[in-house]
Amino acid sequence: MYNFLNTWADVGVPFRPRALQGSVLPKISAVIIAFNEELDIARAIASLAWCDEVLVVDSGSTDGTLAVCEAYGCKVLHRDFTGYGEQKAWAVAQAANDWILALDADEEVPAALKDEIVSRLALAENCSGYFIPITTVLWDQVVRTGHRHTKPKLRLFDRRFGNFRKQLVHESVAVEGRTEHLRQPMYNYSYSSIADYFDKFNRYTSLSALESFRPGERPSFLKAVAALPLTFIQFYFLKGFIWDGSAGLTWSLFSSFYPAVKYFKLSEFQRTYARQQIAKGLRTSPIPAPEHPIARERSAPIFADELMGTPPYEERVRNG
Repeated sequence: MYNFLNTWADVGVPFRPRALQGSVLPKISAVIIAFNEELDIARAIASLAWCDEVLVVDSGSTDGTLAVCEAYGCKVLHRDFTGYGEQKAWAVAQAANDWILALDADEEVPAALKDEIVSRLALAENCSGYFIPITTVLWDQVVRTGHRHTKPKLRLFDRRFGNFRKQLVHESVAVEGRTEHLRQPMYNYSYSSIADYFDKFNRYTSLSALESFRPGERPSFLKAVAALPLTFIQFYFLKGFIWDGSAGLTWSLFSSFYPAVKYFKLSEFQRTYARQQIAKGLRTSPIPAPEHPIARERSAPIFADELMGTPPYEERVRNG
């Protein structure tokens, strides 16, 4: 666990607006959404000491997450979880500044990336946003900087020109205007162990299946089955994870399961939805409010709970 008892001074940079340090750069708000992230969030916050504001939107943490944020002097707001994209879009709207640096709680901004961000913003390039290479660190905690481990994502942007799309999972930012790519990576310590991987795997495949759900549409079984070996070949051989030893093999194998598991969950949604409609006389009734996907515990799948009752889903049901 990262030692969250450090203060801003302990990490070498006092937490104060850069305007007071003689800077003419646009002010930056770093934005993080969190739920039970005490094991990771201190590392993320400590790497943001140079930002003018660090805003954390928490959705009801029951561990030490809030204590960590308070120790670092972050601004903390509460909002019930309604999906990753919508949660992040709301957080961006609450920030004090227009330039947003969006992080996940398990990510870190290295010094080299901080320096590049500062230098590029100082150029006043008339950009609406910047793509940042996100390097995934697997459960063996080895930082690999090869292309196969890195994916560019739009994480630094001017909110006057865009925001997060309101996707349930695999959320992304859309902006109007010109964008550029930064070279220095951000590190994503997404999986502390294989067990942690499958915990997130289960949540993400459920939300991804929900995102694809349309009443009455039947997903392609053959496409899902064919995707399993093809995805493994793509990851292990074509992308080169074969060179990463056992971690590369397990990553490729687990990644190949994703489309198939998503398909089976989507099929389960369709079957359960059909049974519910028959039981209700083909009438759609309100669906219970969502629980946070991490917090849910249940012994058997319940379609209404799985679908979380988000407005996008209710609109799909009403519109067919």
